[in-house]
Amino acid sequence: MDPTPKDAPTFAQVYQSLLQTLGQSAGMGCFGTLTNWLFEPPNPFDPNQRRRPRPEVLILLAYVALMGATFVIFNL
Repeated sequence: MDPTPKDAPTFAQVYQSLLQTLGQSAGMGCFGTLTNWLFEPPNPFDPNQRRRPRPEVLILLAYVALMGATFVIFNL
C-alpha cells in the first residue's frame, strides 16, 4: 500500500514532530551529556538527591590543581 501524495506528511510536519520529540527527551543536549559525564547516575528512588561527582573527575581535577601549584611554586 503506497501512500498517496495527499496522505504523506510534509517536511514541515515531520520537522515539527522531530523537534517536539527531541524537546521532550531529557539529557539530549550538550549540557545533559556533560552532566552525565561529570556526575554519577541519578538515584531512581530519590530524584531530589544531589548527584556526586565521579571519582575519575575528582582525580583529574586534583592532578590539574597539583600541576598548577607546582608551576606557580617553581616560577615565583
